Parts: sequence; C-alpha cells; structure tokens
Amino acid sequence: MEDFNAFISDMSLFDCKPNNGLFTWTNMRKHFSQIVECLDRFLLSSNGFDSDIEFFSSILPLSGSNHFLVSLTVVRDRSSFKIPFKFEPMWFRDTSFLPLLHHWWEEAPFLRGFGMFQLVKKIRFLKKNIGNWNSLHFKNIFEEKQRTLDMLEVLNRNVLQHGLGGKVLDEIRSLRSELDEILAREEVYWRQKSRELWLADGDKNTNFFHASTKMKRVRSRISCIQDSQGNILLDDEDVSREAVKFFKNLLSSKNIDVSNNIPSFIPSLVSPEDNKMLMSLFSLDEVKRVVFAMNPDKAPGPDGFTPLFFQKC
Repeated sequence: MEDFNAFISDMSLFDCKPNNGLFTWTNMRKHFSQIVECLDRFLLSSNGFDSDIEFFSSILPLSGSNHFLVSLTVVRDRSSFKIPFKFEPMWFRDTSFLPLLHHWWEEAPFLRGFGMFQLVKKIRFLKKNIGNWNSLHFKNIFEEKQRTLDMLEVLNRNVLQHGLGGKVLDEIRSLRSELDEILAREEVYWRQKSRELWLADGDKNTNFFHASTKMKRVRSRISCIQDSQGNILLDDEDVSREAVKFFKNLLSSKNIDVSNNIPSFIPSLVSPEDNKMLMSLFSLDEVKRVVFAMNPDKAPGPDGFTPLFFQKC
C-alpha cells in the first residue's frame, strides 16, 4: 500500500471523490454484519487538463453486484460571469510593483466623505491600475512560459546545426534566466490557489500545488443539489436558483412574536468593567497587530486583497 501511495504522489494523481456518496462497495449484509468501503474510484492526473475543464464523479444505483458503478463527467466550464479581482502574491516578485503601488495610492483622487468611503474608493482605483499593469507589463505567466520555451527550442536547434557561438550562448543564458523567474512566479501562483499554506514555496513544488488546486476545485464544485421536493437538480441555473431560494427562506422570517420579557430571563455574566472595555473603540495599533498576525496567504476579503498586501504595503 505504501508503494501504491508513493506512485500516486510521484505521478501527481488525485482522488476524484464522488459528489453523492462515500462508499462504493457493500457485503450486502444487514445490521452489525454490514461492511461498506470505498474501493472504486478515479485517479486523475493534474497534467493534461486545461484550467477551464472541470470533472466530477457520481455513484450510480446498485445493480446486481456488490460494487456500485461510478461515472466520471468531464465538462468545460463556459461560465459567462466576470472573474472578480484577486490579488496575486507573485506580483511582488517584480521589483517595480511595490513602488508603483505607493505611486497609485498617492495618485488616487481625493473624495470628500467618511474615512471608510475614501478607503473603498482608493482600493477600487488601485485595483483598476493593478489590472492594467498586470495585462500590459506582468502579462500571462503561462503564455510567457510557453513563449520562452519555444524560443529556447529554436536556439537549441540552431546550436545543433551551426554550433554554439558567443551571441547564441548569451541569448540562451538570458532566456534561461527569464524561464527561472517565470517558473518561480508560477510556483507562487499555484501555491496561493492550492491553499497549502504549510509548505513553503521555492522548493520546486509546482506540480504538488497544481494537483492540490485541482483537488480543491473538485471538492468545491457543486455539480448537483436536492430541492425541497426531493428532486435532484443538475443544471447550473437550476442549482443556483434553488440555492438562492433555500437561503432566502432560511434567513427570512414572518409573523414572529418576540416577547419583550425575554431579556429579563437572561443572566448578566459581563461585569460593567468588561462591558466598558468591549464597547470601547479599537485603536489603529490593535488593527495593525491583528492584520500583521494573520497568515499572509490566507483567503482574500471581499475586495480581493490578501493579508500579504496590507502587510507588505
């Protein structure tokens, strides 16, 4: 079993777990004699799949065997919604990025209003400039990686045909240096996507981070949902509509009579001193300590910025 697990790790495979159950085999017995296990599964490679391809497995009804059939569905994500802004830690690898952030922050137009209103407007201005800079300067790391590899392949063919000259050697060294930086950025990118925060980047763990990201996407995907009538919904629009309906009913209330006498039955457990401390305004130093104590690679907030952004800037 250890050898098999080592093979899975070496080949960057991951288990595509079923979305509608845990077990795929039963001994067909009842009560305390019953045994169920997950014996049948799909092991998928993180390589060879585009970023917009998703896949999920489902357990089919039992039919004549102790094993449940398991089906694999592969779909290309054609979502039309706009992808929200997300801050990428790999941007800090560009030495010009941090000075640009300070410049854009100072350049943001002044607007009258409360402090939080001004902060939100500045953050929005910052996101717009970061997006433009990413498209024009930083560019797509995957396209840049392929472009650099193609140029290296052309130079290598040149060397095989005409020999290694000084100028060609300089070009190869320059391209290899560019490729090393692109690979470093790619590793930081996949580490952020994978949420594997216990493993540091810089140790050539790109394949592991990529596989972890694929696994996270499989676990996070909602491929079907059961409505209030017990029907299984598979269409994306039906799933979305039912989810909204469920939480609207859950979080809304109608004709609820709350007696004014209820608070009198709740014992007072907070002293006046503690209550005064809890009700006091927090200081900027307290906010700073909390932000700087956070893991820099934790999930971003609604504005798309991770703790790393506030810690670095």
